[in-house]
Amino acid sequence: MPLITDDIHQIAERVNIWILSTINRDGTPHSIPVSFKKVLGDNEMLLMDNYMNTTLANIQERPDKVSISFWDKGVFHLYGTARIETTGQLYEDGVRLVKSRRKEASAKSAIVVKVTATSYWERPQ
Repeated sequence: MPLITDDIHQIAERVNIWILSTINRDGTPHSIPVSFKKVLGDNEMLLMDNYMNTTLANIQERPDKVSISFWDKGVFHLYGTARIETTGQLYEDGVRLVKSRRKEASAKSAIVVKVTATSYWERPQ
């Protein structure tokens, strides 16, 4: 069953920034904005690593404690498990995504999040 619905997909691709959140060893949350990102399909999302030192360490320690948030008329939270890729097709696709928007930017690795749950909070009118 797809967890990334058409609505989530369209909004995720339209917004400029996603917030990637991880948890470090002592349980402290860590969140960063990511602008080089892409929905990969029904259950996966790609975020490119340019300067993610703490985030990468947290993913290596606790790959199952990751969330992505973004907002439009409401706030979407997607929870899942992350993996880090530095070779292969998804990494190469990510490098092309980064370079197409900012040639001088680095693309050290690709973070692929397999979405396992979603939630949505609608702003009160």
